[in-house]
Amino acid sequence: MAPQLESARFRGDPILERIRAADTSAYLKFGQSGEHIRAVQHGLMDLGNPAYAIPSGATGNFLNETSNAVVHFKQNEGLSPADPVVGVGTITRLDGKWAWPNADRDEWLSWQTRPISEFNFTRKNEMDRVSSGQTFTFNPVSGAIPTEFQDATTGALAALLDHLGSPDGRYSPSASWGASPFDLYHFHIAVDIPPAGPAPSWLTPGGVAAQARKFKQRAAELQAEADLVAPRGSPAWTSAYRDRLLTPTSGVTRGMVDLFVDVLTAALANSVAEGQPLRLIWHTFEVPIWRPITVDTLDLRRHWRNTLFLAPSAPLTHPPFTPTVDENNLHYLQFLEPAFLVDQNCVITLFGPTMTETSALVGLDMKQVWDNWPVDHVEL
Repeated sequence: MAPQLESARFRGDPILERIRAADTSAYLKFGQSGEHIRAVQHGLMDLGNPAYAIPSGATGNFLNETSNAVVHFKQNEGLSPADPVVGVGTITRLDGKWAWPNADRDEWLSWQTRPISEFNFTRKNEMDRVSSGQTFTFNPVSGAIPTEFQDATTGALAALLDHLGSPDGRYSPSASWGASPFDLYHFHIAVDIPPAGPAPSWLTPGGVAAQARKFKQRAAELQAEADLVAPRGSPAWTSAYRDRLLTPTSGVTRGMVDLFVDVLTAALANSVAEGQPLRLIWHTFEVPIWRPITVDTLDLRRHWRNTLFLAPSAPLTHPPFTPTVDENNLHYLQFLEPAFLVDQNCVITLFGPTMTETSALVGLDMKQVWDNWPVDHVEL
């Protein structure tokens, strides 16, 4: 079998694949034109070396500027002859530059302007983490999160951020371009709704759903208190809200961090008692302006789930139904949506019930998120 290109920038292009297979009749030379040449031009320019600059841009025309860029690239890579021809050596070396994790040019471009860089954990970060043997850790500020949730979270992140593809397999389109407040930042904790309706134990006055509801209500009350200090989302508001999340109020023995852990612990216990698996439902590519142009809200590439109890080692899979808001509510009883931030040191801050609380814990001005969030966005 002929060797194939690895980078999504080039892989599958019939002419570039012929070059990779050493078909000399397909080599790129002066005077040619086409989308395959445009892809090579982008590949050279995106490396950022001034010697590979093509001032006229990626026109798709192989003229003098492209010839000069190709010659300089071959010289720097020690390829011989260093002539203005894109042959097997040139395309193989250039493909290797972009194979992983920047296989998709749109992915690479999206991170050039993405805000909140300290919490942009890209697939490149994940590749570096794996290659260095570094493990994810959890920020203790968000509490003593049960080990089962820690393992499920880190396992899902590793699968969704895999630089070699998605949980669908090697070379499959990526499940996410990264974890950030605009990409992959939360999951839903849920149980399946059986044919007769939600299991009553989850809905009793003291049940997990009621605990989660009280937790959300308390968060809303604390937000209202912070509103009296400063405009919502501002640094002063964030600081005031963080203090309230971390400090139990007078006469209260369980603060918000404790209540969050209480809900997770109760969910695990009830899941075991009922013999009913806990589902974690994940959505990626949240904000349309930073997702592949071909991926819409209902694209299965955005929708995944894993299981904590009964089948904790099961891999991430797509849900077994059309992933819409209505379908989710028909199939799942969802009671909490923890949000997380991953920093450049592989530290995960996991809290809830929304990103507002998680951001406050790390001192992130939530206005930075809101200012870059489309007003018409609807979460699943």
